[in-house]
Parts: sequence; structure tokens; C-alpha cells
Amino acid sequence: MSMKRITLARLLVLACVLGPLLAAATPSTAQESFAAIGGKVLDTAGAPLAGYRVVYRDANDLEVFISLPSDADGEYIVSLPEGRRYNAVAVIAPSGRRTPLAAQLQIPGMAGLRHDVRVDVAAATFTPSGIAQTYPGSDRLVLAYAEDAVLVADQRWELQVEVADFDVVDRTVARVQGAIQLPQLDGVEFGGRVGLGSVDNPPGVSDDSGVTDLDAWTKFMFRTNKDGTTDYAAGFVVTLPVGDDRAGLGQDALRSKFFGSVRRALPWGVVSGHVGLRLNEAGRIGGVRRDGEIAPGLGAALILPRTPNITVIVEAMVEGESFDGVGTDARLLAGVNWRLREVVTLRFAAAAGLADGAPDSQLLVGYSVDF
Repeated sequence: MSMKRITLARLLVLACVLGPLLAAATPSTAQESFAAIGGKVLDTAGAPLAGYRVVYRDANDLEVFISLPSDADGEYIVSLPEGRRYNAVAVIAPSGRRTPLAAQLQIPGMAGLRHDVRVDVAAATFTPSGIAQTYPGSDRLVLAYAEDAVLVADQRWELQVEVADFDVVDRTVARVQGAIQLPQLDGVEFGGRVGLGSVDNPPGVSDDSGVTDLDAWTKFMFRTNKDGTTDYAAGFVVTLPVGDDRAGLGQDALRSKFFGSVRRALPWGVVSGHVGLRLNEAGRIGGVRRDGEIAPGLGAALILPRTPNITVIVEAMVEGESFDGVGTDARLLAGVNWRLREVVTLRFAAAAGLADGAPDSQLLVGYSVDF
């Protein structure tokens, strides 16, 4: 892989971006005492429900805790920090379906306390990932937006502005990306993105503008593992060549990417990763025809909640050469998801290119709404 020459200025920019975020993201070493709370999960007739997890939310800072699955007798157990007060807000069935609980009295984090919950199974709604619900604002990555192992509960739309600096040109793109899950197809997400962009060319060459290529994806969520801490997904992305390749906004080639991904919850956050393989037909880059390549790729990310409304995201990705002579794409990104309201999130991110096929630098701002 041909690496970019990292200048002092670019190192300073990257340090300014990553330094404060990583410092803020460092897990606290302070010790906190936990209390084991248990009870039974019962249906409305009083029969025990096995394999159900109870979701508790801190009454003050909205932090979420999820119990271990209930046993054959409906018995469950959850560890909660002592000295706080909690509300039981939902239960998650083995299938991933979530049933909200009616308002209940707050309970204290006190060892030995028992709290039975009754579930109206008929009121369940599909929630593809208990992990994604744990940390508000952390439900989606930036670079691996399509590949991340999480689905939207219903639909999500995001307006995003990207400013990218390449060796010769600068590019600004305003795009819309959205994802939906149909009620008739639990565990399947359909999504897409397209944008309008402008390119600042070198002196003597007129600037260009136009539409970008169009991405469309389908993703399938598998069941979580037994303790509900790991999610798996797989899918494919098809890129349609509707953009202007001469303007640097398209590649005049049909491309397909197949991927598999995983998320795992840890005490201090979530780790995510994906692997993929992109198939590229021959196309044109800047008006020059190039042979398509088969490009393997992989990515990894950390999702680090700092407050109930702010989450830090760190991503790294690399993808092989898509077209002959174009170069490998490798990037390192740091960003923040800031939840303004229950369904509205502002997203800020900055990335540095680490290989010849990536932009030197990339800034992204997004405004997303969930429905």
C-alpha cells in the first residue's frame, strides 16, 4: 500500500481532532459498587416468560442497563450501580421484539431487591438491536454507515455535508441518506444515499458540479448472541453510476459490495467491525477509462458514550484498489454524535487519509432524524 506523505500540518490537524476526543473517551477508572436486583418476567396471565431481558433506565441521567435473559421460571437478574434510582422501561424477547412497560414506581439500586414485571406480549414491537438502544445517539457509524451491524427501528433520514481535500482538487457534497425497515420484513433494512456536489479544480480548469453516484443497500440482522451483547449482520451495497465522472463526482461503473459485520457491547462502550468485498466493473475516473478491480476491505470502530446525549466515535477503514492505478483507500476518523432531542442527532466528524486513494482530509456534518 502506497502511503501518503504525512506533513507536519496534517499531523497537527489530526492531533487537534483526535486528542480531545480520545482523552474524553478514555474509560473512567473510578470504582462503582453494583447491586444485584432480580425478579420474574411474567405475561399478563401470570405465566413465566423465559429468555426475556429487562431494560432499566437511570431516572436522572438516562443511562440504560439490560438484564441477563430470564430462565425457565421467568427469573432474571441485573446489576445496577448502587445509590441511584431506576425505572423498568421495557423487556426484550429472545426474537428481539421489545415491549414497552407502563410507567412504574422508581426502584433504588439496592442489593437483594426483587422486582417482578408483567409483559403484554401482544404489544411487542421489533427492535433489531438491544445494544443500539443502550446508548442514545450511538446507533450509527459515519464511514461504515451502511455496513454497521445495526438497523433502524423504523426509518432514519440524515442530511450530511462533506468537505474533502484531495491532492489536486477540493470537493464539497451535500447528500441525503436514509434507511427504513418495513413492518412486514423484521430484521431487514433498505437504505440509500445520493448527493449534489461541486469540485474546485486547479487554476486554468473550470470548476464542475453535479449529482453523485447513487448507493443502495439491503442489510439483514441476525439474532444477538445468548447474553444479548453481540449483534451480527450481513448485506450488500450496489452503486449506480449516475454521477459525472469528469467532475470527479462519479466513476461511470456499476459496483457491488458484499459485507458482514458485528457489534459487541462492553462495560465502557461498543466495539464494531466489518469485512467486505467490492466488485468493480471497468469505468472512467476523470474521463480516463480504467479497469475495475476486486477490492477487499475491512473496518473497525469504537463507540464511546460520554453522557446520555453525547457519544464519541472513532473509526478506521481500509479498502483495496477499486480501479487500476487509483490506489488504496485508508482513513482514520473521529467524531461526535450529539442528541439534541429524542429523535434528532447532530453529527460532527473529521477524517485523515492514510493512503493514496483517500482524500487528504475530510470534514462531515450531519443532521439526522428518526421516525
